[in-house]
Amino acid sequence: MVRFTVFLPFFLLVFSNASVSASDLPEELKACRVIDDVEQRVTCYDAIVDGDVESQVAEMVDELVEERIEESIEERVEERAEQRAEEIVQARAAGEKPSDFGLPPEPIDKTTKEVTSPVVAVSYSLRDKVTVILENDQVWRQTDSARLRVKAGDTVVVSKGMFGAHFLKKVDENRRIRVKRLE
Repeated sequence: MVRFTVFLPFFLLVFSNASVSASDLPEELKACRVIDDVEQRVTCYDAIVDGDVESQVAEMVDELVEERIEESIEERVEERAEQRAEEIVQARAAGEKPSDFGLPPEPIDKTTKEVTSPVVAVSYSLRDKVTVILENDQVWRQTDSARLRVKAGDTVVVSKGMFGAHFLKKVDENRRIRVKRLE
């Protein structure tokens, strides 16, 4: 019992001081643990042991943050430059100029709403879809399933519809078919 009473005050004195510094220690260790570079991490741990913890750890953490920000900015700039170069290459491969990239093509003639021309040749597919060659060398193929009998020599009108659609009909008839220009 005598031993216990002698060592108890000494034990409390030594370990109560250690527990106060130990409460600060985990935060400082966590700050050092974030550092990726081995030499900088060891220097951080040495600073904790030497006692000049707050200033050295703060400096190291600030340096680390600045390095990571610079690396992040450099990576973003490189990625954006690579993306832009790839967009330009794709645009040139598609025959577009980089300044025209993403813009819709300009229509050749905005005022022309319909074309009237005699039919030179007609062919029908297995599914009864018609392909018409006009006198002005335009070739039109039917895209819908409506029926319209056209023969060589008939005069037809190709007119614009909404949303880029085109329709072909015989002159003096109301029946029309939807067509797409091939040539």
